[in-house]
Amino acid sequence: MIEVKFFKPEKTASWLVKQYEIIQSTVDTKMEDKFVPRSDTSLVFHFKALPEIAEPLNLILPQFFVVPLISKANTIKISGELDTFIVTCHPSVLSSVFHLDMSPDPKISISLPRELFFPLWKKLKPCKSTQQRITLFNQFLETIQSEPYKHDLIDHTYNNIIHSCIIQPLPLILKETPKSLSVIQRNFIKRVGISPKTLTRIVRANYLIDKIKENNVINYQDLVFDGHYYDQSHFIKDFKAITGETPGFYFKRNLRLTNILSGKNVK
Repeated sequence: MIEVKFFKPEKTASWLVKQYEIIQSTVDTKMEDKFVPRSDTSLVFHFKALPEIAEPLNLILPQFFVVPLISKANTIKISGELDTFIVTCHPSVLSSVFHLDMSPDPKISISLPRELFFPLWKKLKPCKSTQQRITLFNQFLETIQSEPYKHDLIDHTYNNIIHSCIIQPLPLILKETPKSLSVIQRNFIKRVGISPKTLTRIVRANYLIDKIKENNVINYQDLVFDGHYYDQSHFIKDFKAITGETPGFYFKRNLRLTNILSGKNVK
């Protein structure tokens, strides 16, 4: 039996952290399913079994790494006992604080500075509770960022897209930035990992996935309207490009493992 739990961050850590998640099992567990692209990024710490990316590359993931923002779904395989601690973060803030380039290709994982994160991984591993791990991680953040974090132009652009792209066209959002589009695009990709346009597509797709799950029905007319797509074929094409499946096929199957692997609440 897989145990999955989510925890909200304390206010002192919310400048970086969106949620904490644990995935644990005390028996040999085998699962394979999709990781659906998200609009945020995660610090992942594996203390037992190490997952394997089955597609697009065959690759075993490391003990700790950053999950980059990706434009289409990966397939993940896990075999063994699980003890994984995940810290979901605002990507532009994470890359700024730890001086990470979020744009490497292929987008499978992003390495973290070992001199910083291996000692943290060793402290987190023996913890008996998630709360202990959260406390240790918060203490780690305090040593890294002693002064309040100051949001810059890329942070503001990212947040504007996340909060406004469902109802506001991307060109209008980007028009509010004081720098040229080419400068924004270049710096945005380095700090966030994908272009503003790709982020918009991911936000819209996840918004509609949640909406379909909530309503338990696929009403294409409503989804096209709510997602501001040109027509039904445009919506299906975008959805399939991101998830690898049409909406009809995607929602007919059991999505529990997909939700677990994609960091979505499975309740």
